[in-house]
Parts: sequence; structure tokens; C-alpha cells
Amino acid sequence: MKVERLGFLSALLASTCCAVPLGLALLGLGGLGLGSVIGAYHWYLTAGAVALLLGAWGYFLRERRRMDALASDLKNERSTRTSLTFASVVVGFFVALNVYAALGTSGPAGPAPAVAAETLTLPVRGMSCVSCEWPIESNLKKLDGVLEADASAARSNVTVKVRPGAVSLDAIVAAVRAAGYEPDLAAAKREG
Repeated sequence: MKVERLGFLSALLASTCCAVPLGLALLGLGGLGLGSVIGAYHWYLTAGAVALLLGAWGYFLRERRRMDALASDLKNERSTRTSLTFASVVVGFFVALNVYAALGTSGPAGPAPAVAAETLTLPVRGMSCVSCEWPIESNLKKLDGVLEADASAARSNVTVKVRPGAVSLDAIVAAVRAAGYEPDLAAAKREG
């Protein structure tokens, strides 16, 4: 049934803004900057996925009612229902990630590091959900001298605590770009 394809397409569309940049970062191709580009359209992608999924469910249920009226069985009903349920779970998961990030429900800040630290807050374009934050934080934490890294899609920035003089701004920018996102250097703030 073609409805199954619509369900899978909706799941693919919902995961695009999260899975593509994350996948590219894992492959070492995050520097292409697709995270920033795709992230700018994440709500459109999410809305499109929900619309496709609702359309697929609507078509499936309409066909089921039509076949019931004819006292006939719907071909591949079980596999279609399973496919649409799977797509609903995937789309729901990515909608929840986007809403979670948009509401800014990140946890409380941890205790301050015991050593002297300098804090850099760097706006980042294109982050749209929690899965956008992970590759940025991971890349930054690999840098020698980084004590903490906290990327926030809700605030569209990354806060990095470093040992004073231990990490250059260029290295931090390169780590963010390697994850596929574009930092805004003009609005960067340094404290400490």
C-alpha cells in the first residue's frame, strides 16, 4: 500500500534536521555546515512530517472504512498499521525533541569548576533540537583545556568554560564548525 511509503517519508522528513547533521558529524563531514542550513528549516520539516503522517493515517482509515462497507478485507492491513505506528513513534520523538529544545528545558548548571576558568558564550546558528547540541559539545570537550561545554538549542548558543589561555578562540570555532554549525563571532562574549 502506498500509505506505508508516506509513513516512512514522514519519519525521514521529521528526522532530517537531527539525523543528517549528526550523521555527517560522525562521518567527519560536519564542516560542510549543513547543520546550520537544515536547522533553519526544522519547524517546516517537522510540520511537513506531521502533515504527511496525518494524511497517511487518514487515507488508511478511509480505505479501511470503505472495505468494511464492502465486507471485504483490506490488503496488507496489519503491515500498513505497523508501518504507520512506527512512523508515528519516530515523528513523535523528533517533535518532542524540537519542543523540548524550544522550551529551553535544559537542566540546571553544574557546580563551578575548582580551577580558574574563563567562560566564552558563542551564538551558534542552526541548532534546532537536543541532537544538534550533542556533536557540538562532544567536539568541544575533546579540546585540551576545555573544562565544560554546554550547547543550547533554546538559547542558540554554546557556553564553554576553559582554563585561561589554554584554548584559542579559533580552536573553539573550528570545533563548532566541524559539527556542522556556524558560530557568530561578532556576538561572542568572554568572561573571567
